[in-house]
Amino acid sequence: MIRTPRVPCTRLLIYLTALPITTGIGSASTVTAIYSAVVNTSINEIAITGTNFSPTGLAPTVVFATTKLTLLSFSNGNVTAHLPTGFSAGSYPLAVTNSNSRTARLSITLGAVGPTGPQGPAGATGPAGPQGATGQQGPTGPQGATGLPGPAGPPTILSGFCGPTVANSTVGLFYGLGSEFGSACMSGEDATGTSSGFGYPRSIGLPLPSLGHLQNLTVVSTSNTSSSYPITIQVFVNRIATSLTCTITIAPTSIPCSDNVNTVSVNAGDVIAVQMSTPTVLDSGLSIHVSLEKQ
Repeated sequence: MIRTPRVPCTRLLIYLTALPITTGIGSASTVTAIYSAVVNTSINEIAITGTNFSPTGLAPTVVFATTKLTLLSFSNGNVTAHLPTGFSAGSYPLAVTNSNSRTARLSITLGAVGPTGPQGPAGATGPAGPQGATGQQGPTGPQGATGLPGPAGPPTILSGFCGPTVANSTVGLFYGLGSEFGSACMSGEDATGTSSGFGYPRSIGLPLPSLGHLQNLTVVSTSNTSSSYPITIQVFVNRIATSLTCTITIAPTSIPCSDNVNTVSVNAGDVIAVQMSTPTVLDSGLSIHVSLEKQ
């Protein structure tokens, strides 16, 4: 007798896909089938998993190639049998026959597991899944940082005038910028409120609705005088004189003045008045127009 050399190995997993072969006609619940088999060469055993191996409780018959195996244990779904040595690497038929003469067969392969094959190509992208349910509303995020200040808007122009008449005084306020008397120049009113001018109420001033700063005081005038004399124009805030001031020269050809250097900060609710003053009482017609910016 010629013996095939024994192949050393440890443990082999064999998965079954063969369809069972049965004799006779029966329902699906009586079909005998083998699902998997595990060969453990270190202890010379084969463990078989399937169904309907022992429907009546009697031991099934297990044949590997042409060799009937000795059973070590069995149940209706599992059989463990002794596998003799001497089988070389290769494919062998395995058959399990139960007591009702129904047989399941498959081919199993003995041998070492080969190296892992190369990575197969990626499969085609499957179709998109259905839209998931809308999640719950997340918590409110933290307060963001304060943004940079926006550019300043265009300035507001505040303006007033007096004339063409002149009252018998050396001080007065501009109509529209503090005067309670009217439009006559040098009406006797002053921005501090100490003099009201010819019995009229004391000046209140022009109230400001918002904060900002005053700038760019500009004054022009005209007169029918043949003399030359100065008139000082000054901005007051809350009856206090500020640095925003300039002096015009009244003459046959009057010289305007402006203050484009100084600025005065103001708050909402402050009142302003623009005062005119001269060293001597004027005896001729006079008109003065004044403007300034609130930024």
